[in-house]
Amino acid sequence: MFSIKAVKVTLSKINSDLVSFKCNSSLSGFVHIPDDGAVTVVFDGGYEFGTYHCPECAVQAISFLCFEIEEAEKKSGMNYQAYKSAFAAGTKSQMH
Repeated sequence: MFSIKAVKVTLSKINSDLVSFKCNSSLSGFVHIPDDGAVTVVFDGGYEFGTYHCPECAVQAISFLCFEIEEAEKKSGMNYQAYKSAFAAGTKSQMH
């Protein structure tokens, strides 16, 4: 059995080599598309997701990651921001 999942990626051109993106409500960040060289994806917060040989491959990778994040959220019952907050709170409360 298989299912089909739709992911909405919104792209907004900032200048000739920088595009912002938002994928559903799960991911947002920027895609740097230089005249020559690799296309780079950076999430909000500064995490570099990776480099790709073309913009289409970068958007495809963003879409697949968005799908995986939403599936994990559905299975765990919490989003990534809530997980990070809970993890940070637990880490600060441990005695060393």
